[in-house]
Amino acid sequence: MFHRLLIVLLICIFAGCSDYSNTDKKMLRIAVEADPKSLDPQIVSGLVESNILQSLFEGLVNLDPVTLEPIPGVAERWDISPDRRTYTFYLDKNARWSDGVAITSADFVNSWERILNPLFAAEYAFLLYPIKNAKGYNLGSLKDFSQVGIRIKDTHTLEVELDNPTPYFLTLQVNFAYYPVPKHVIEKHGNLYEQNSRWTRTGNLVSNGAYKLNEWKLGQYVSVKRNTHFRDNAHTSLETIRFYPIKNQETEERAFRAGQIHITANVPFTSIAERISKKDPTLKIDPDLGVYYFMLNVAKPPLNDPRVRQALSLALNRKQIADAIRQRGELPAGSLISADVANYANLSAPLINEDINTARKLLAEAGYPEGKGFPAVELLYNTSDQHKQIAVSVQAMWKRHLNIDTLLLNQTWKVYLESRNQKNYQIARAGWFADYNDPMTFLEIWKSDSGMNQSHWKSIPFDQLLDKAAKEPDVAIRAQLLRSAETILINETPLIPVFFYRRAYLISPNVTGWSSNVMNVRPYQRIQLINTQPDTHPKSGK
Repeated sequence: MFHRLLIVLLICIFAGCSDYSNTDKKMLRIAVEADPKSLDPQIVSGLVESNILQSLFEGLVNLDPVTLEPIPGVAERWDISPDRRTYTFYLDKNARWSDGVAITSADFVNSWERILNPLFAAEYAFLLYPIKNAKGYNLGSLKDFSQVGIRIKDTHTLEVELDNPTPYFLTLQVNFAYYPVPKHVIEKHGNLYEQNSRWTRTGNLVSNGAYKLNEWKLGQYVSVKRNTHFRDNAHTSLETIRFYPIKNQETEERAFRAGQIHITANVPFTSIAERISKKDPTLKIDPDLGVYYFMLNVAKPPLNDPRVRQALSLALNRKQIADAIRQRGELPAGSLISADVANYANLSAPLINEDINTARKLLAEAGYPEGKGFPAVELLYNTSDQHKQIAVSVQAMWKRHLNIDTLLLNQTWKVYLESRNQKNYQIARAGWFADYNDPMTFLEIWKSDSGMNQSHWKSIPFDQLLDKAAKEPDVAIRAQLLRSAETILINETPLIPVFFYRRAYLISPNVTGWSSNVMNVRPYQRIQLINTQPDTHPKSGK
């Protein structure tokens, strides 16, 4: 009896059952892995934040959740010049902020100036670099923002000029870095260029998406409610969405079986095989444009030696990790870019495979024969059962194959992100999901001047190849240039790719309108709950 009561208590704590009603067909409940770092779209970088921000904000362009083709967002239409360097966006005159203020071209100009301004120090500012002179302004070599290729043609017409033709520019608009933010609200609650100001707090945050912030209770949930000022509010179905940070996957699964959440973020690896064998209709496994990897701080010995980094990479059995722990058909990653990425046909063959003998040889050449004298290294991961299992597995492989010790350190999501941002780690678990469907999204974060490059690794040849690829109009030649850059990256090993993601989660049969796609595009306003009765689910799993 005590065990059952404890389970119920845990579900209530992590899934917020104290105010849950199974009969509310207008409230969707979704689990996320952690509390968001922030709800300011210009300072975040994680999937947790992306899942929530898609409900709150909208960019110029959306993606069709089935075809992933660009469709209207705040811009009801657009023109592209013959040389594909100038985009003219015509804004929907019905677009409003959630406080009722009209959205204009100036809102996008002000927002993009904010994220590019060096004072703001946004790590995702590099996503705007295709825009003419945006990089120079962001890095401080250009002081006059009027020289950046963004022009107000009139109140509802915005012109954007690029440095070079960029085949993925429209799809970039769905990334939170391109979302508009309300300058008139931000300045009311602090400095425009101050990160983590009071404007994102409950009661202050103003957004332009289908939903607006209702409540943010740290450790409990983020609640958003219908934004009646949304330009397409007539087609919004759900009144409220709640995002619950549930770090323990077994607790998350119990909450799902109890009908207290409709969609999970994960499935415990202890139950996924059973659900697959029983053909559980609530289990969904989607392809994903993402890679799980370890990032190495090349400034910290002994990881400053590329032979050591290569040895660590060669000593991993990636297939074993994917099959034994993930159990969802994921492919081992012998490269950074998977075969599912567009504009990279036939160029995703493995660049690295398990090779224990070569790993031992490299470690000996670096001065550590049979691991002797090798100092214990620290492997950082954010709190998660599965990240822990993977870290333990990697720890065992490095001990067994190389006779070296690894210290495991887990931190909460926010602390983990700060450790990475401050480069206060030796080896850190990481994952990267495509911001747009093109190989550049996986490579540009490793450029020397990228705010997302937290490894201290720099390579002039690598940077030059990416710069050359950015100017290359021929898709095939461009792909070869990017493959050469990827080869440099894998050979010098500031990262160790492990596997390509597939996303497994549980979804209630009561949920309709949910789309599965590799870009994790979620048009929440199209989702409906079709049953007012408590959900029933298979009793498999823990």
